Amino acid sequence: MSNSKSLKIVLITSMTAMSIFIFYQAFNQNTTEATFIENIRLADTNNNLAMLEDEQLTEIGKNICISSSSWVDQKDSISKIYEIINVSANLDNEDNRLIPIFRFQSIYEICPENIEILENIFNGN
Repeated sequence: MSNSKSLKIVLITSMTAMSIFIFYQAFNQNTTEATFIENIRLADTNNNLAMLEDEQLTEIGKNICISSSSWVDQKDSISKIYEIINVSANLDNEDNRLIPIFRFQSIYEICPENIEILENIFNGN
């Protein structure tokens, strides 16, 4: 087999593998966001978030992920998440049970690479 044929086969194989990976990542992200939205909607028994579109909930979750790198402890994370949510919705106070649910669902479904941050605020590290 000539070098040019071998190179073509390697390039085609690489491009196919990359295309499959990109498709999987796009599908997987949509699935995790859908799971996130579903879980938040189920937890919202008082319909505090009923006026928000799914895209808005996803943005809240993504903003929580971004803020996670600045969390000092559990209380600090609750305060920051409360502020993020209240940009779009009006929760009564920081004791609203949706806040810790948002914290866990955001990390586990949208940015699982930040699970260590979540563990650290509970371990006191």
